[in-house]
Amino acid sequence: MQKIRLVLFSKYQIVRSALRHMLAAASDLDIVAEVESLEQAEQAVHKVHPDVVLVETIETTNASIPKLAERTARNEKVSVVVLTNEGNPRLVRAMLRAGVAGYVLKQSSEAELLLAVRSAARGRKFLDASLINQIAFEGAPSDDAAPGKHPLSNRERQVLKGLVQGYTSPEIARELHLSSKTVQTYRSRIYEKLEVRSRSDLVRYAISSGLLSVNEALPE
Repeated sequence: MQKIRLVLFSKYQIVRSALRHMLAAASDLDIVAEVESLEQAEQAVHKVHPDVVLVETIETTNASIPKLAERTARNEKVSVVVLTNEGNPRLVRAMLRAGVAGYVLKQSSEAELLLAVRSAARGRKFLDASLINQIAFEGAPSDDAAPGKHPLSNRERQVLKGLVQGYTSPEIARELHLSSKTVQTYRSRIYEKLEVRSRSDLVRYAISSGLLSVNEALPE
């Protein structure tokens, strides 16, 4: 199995050491560099060719994060995951629009951080579970929600809206004038296409990618 090549980015050496110690137990990760500045991060991207850059920061208003995300997204096949204690929805949205692949709060578990890194390495978006509702109700979806950027058909998107809101298959079937069996088929297809395993994963993907907002009503 090919390991995920990871760069740790924090201006604090003690934080980098703590992250390295915590992540070292993950057999599918290979920490290939540790950096403390944007310049060093960009150099590491070109030299060691990581899959993911994990950025620990206190201030998400720091311009270096979106700069790094934009540059790596444009020139390299590298994803950026942010680890921070800042959960302001507007700042989170700005980070996602800039190209950040994962956004994790520091009060989250080690498992949550690992999931974010692994999702980013696969080209998937990841949003901390505690931020999902805040982001959903903050406003319109991001530019990433443009038609054609997601692998779902119109009907699958309709079923997805119901699933995200917690409707059961029979309830979605009644709203869309379908059989429950047909809705179950769409549900399985959605999970397969988006490569998610649970409803929480589905919600996280839908919101962080701008596919839809949780407060969207079921289509009539």
